[in-house]
Amino acid sequence: MDAYRSSRKTAPNVRRLIFAAINYGVEQGLYGLTCDEAQVHIPMEHQTCSAEWSTMAKEGVIVITGIKRQTRLKRGADVYRVAAIPVDPNMPRQEAMNMGQE
Repeated sequence: MDAYRSSRKTAPNVRRLIFAAINYGVEQGLYGLTCDEAQVHIPMEHQTCSAEWSTMAKEGVIVITGIKRQTRLKRGADVYRVAAIPVDPNMPRQEAMNMGQE
């Protein structure tokens, strides 16, 4: 089996883990997660998670919230949420940007 078919076969499992991580982040009051934050909770290689994360974003399954947070390497990263979760337009921007930074 070539690498592409193998990766497409495992994609549904990766997506389930990404959904679970994002939903966990929302339940914890984080208003979504960065890809880096999700990887902390997902037991897989960075390349696997990142590739599927990008695909899900391109498909509109997960969407950028407009918030940025720092990664473990102190780089700015977009916070994503599952597309079905509505954005709260009343949340103060600074509060949302600081979520999960304690």
